[in-house]
Amino acid sequence: MNYSRSDIEHMRQDALRRTREMHSRAKTTDNEASSAKQEDDPSKEMEGKAVVPEKSILGDLLPGIKIEGDKLLLMLLIIILSNEGADMKLLLALGYILL
Repeated sequence: MNYSRSDIEHMRQDALRRTREMHSRAKTTDNEASSAKQEDDPSKEMEGKAVVPEKSILGDLLPGIKIEGDKLLLMLLIIILSNEGADMKLLLALGYILL
């Protein structure tokens, strides 16, 4: 398809106009989000209140053991991968991350 010089210039101007519109919308959305965040800031509401930790996944099964969620996920991943016959280097790398 052959475009004339004026067609190309028109498309370029249209693309620039749409780009400016998107940037202005993004700035408006960012400003609205930041003002809403300041109004609904939960940290201000939580001042002076005790934070109750959430139950761990194993809380009911093993009440005496407290394991962080990410460490538990890594341990389960290591167990599953070892049962599937995964590469030992991968299992050692996951174990290293667990430390």
